[in-house]
Amino acid sequence: MAAVLVRASVTTDYRVLIPPIVGRYQPPTLYGALVAASGGGKGASLDAAAELLPFVSLPDHRIRELSVGSGEGLVKKFFVKDSVTDDTGKVIGTEWRQAWQAMLVRIDEGSMLGPMMKRQGQTTLETLRQAWSGERLGGTYADEERGQQLAPHTYRLCVALGIQPETAGFLFEDVHGGLPQRFLWLAVQSPTMPGLDEIPEHPGQLRWGPPLVDARHLKANINGLQRCLVDIAPEIMHEIRVAHLAQVQGRTDGDALDGHANLARLKVAVILGVLDGRLSVTSDDWAIAATIARTSTAVRRWMQARLAASENETRQARNKAYAEREVQAEDAKVKAQTLRMAKRARTYVLKLTAANKKAGLRELGQSFGGSERHLMSDAIDYALSMDWIRREGGGFVLGGSEPR
Repeated sequence: MAAVLVRASVTTDYRVLIPPIVGRYQPPTLYGALVAASGGGKGASLDAAAELLPFVSLPDHRIRELSVGSGEGLVKKFFVKDSVTDDTGKVIGTEWRQAWQAMLVRIDEGSMLGPMMKRQGQTTLETLRQAWSGERLGGTYADEERGQQLAPHTYRLCVALGIQPETAGFLFEDVHGGLPQRFLWLAVQSPTMPGLDEIPEHPGQLRWGPPLVDARHLKANINGLQRCLVDIAPEIMHEIRVAHLAQVQGRTDGDALDGHANLARLKVAVILGVLDGRLSVTSDDWAIAATIARTSTAVRRWMQARLAASENETRQARNKAYAEREVQAEDAKVKAQTLRMAKRARTYVLKLTAANKKAGLRELGQSFGGSERHLMSDAIDYALSMDWIRREGGGFVLGGSEPR
């Protein structure tokens, strides 16, 4: 479901926009996260969606699929480098030209994003946050090889991400940046999946194409760009505005991860209409999108619980390992003290016997300080075991060996 919705989104003409119900124009761009354990079918689901809904590239809306890279790299993939010729046809230079209008970033194993995000100067997260809202992408660089920019609402960039719950921590760490709020979270695991005898036959490629956009639809002028606005049912716009007002007035105490809940739901509703061949959102689309949104929230919270449990296990294992190291260090310290005191016991026996004095337990104990007295028994046993000293006549004499 998530993979098909994302593919339908990237296939929708980039000039189609959602009207500014509470703020600014928004593209119907979707980010889908397919959640499952390793080998759970994330990649297979993405492949199945590609079979069902292959890309439909048009002259005004060319699509390509890529793996993730740096922020600048993602922007650059929209462009090609062309030769510039003069009136005689002589090549006089080169220039970068936007050749693609839509891109699907496919990431089968989302865990690879974590280390990438930690690299110094990495802009991928920022780029994905901006692309979801159709903002300007690309930096300002003196180097023309890195200076490509995409103006607002001149592209569509969607993400299909496979992720394991226990490796998604880096995404939820960006809650204040807003990236996890932009994802539709759906689980590959399905307790209600029908039995084998109820599974329908594979339908093959779906006979579907996105609604065509031509001059009749491009009625909105946005900063000099002609764009097509999706028709939203009035009652839906009213509901969104009421919820937004409550949020702005501070009358809601929602989860920070629900900060874009209605906008994300509206984007799903738009794509449901697109799948039905419309550039409009009805109450039915809105209601179905609510079911998908509730499922997404449930999956996200399940992921967070799994992640918290995994982190707790890791923390407990780390604490246990630390405690074991401390015990080992303490044992080593005690052993060193015992060895040192066993050597001292032999030295004292040597002195006493050389002076023809008795080296009894009482006399031997005088070689140990008060803080070491508790180790005396172990030290003498160690010295006896090494044959440094021997028992004789109720006391001790030198043994047959000596410490090295």
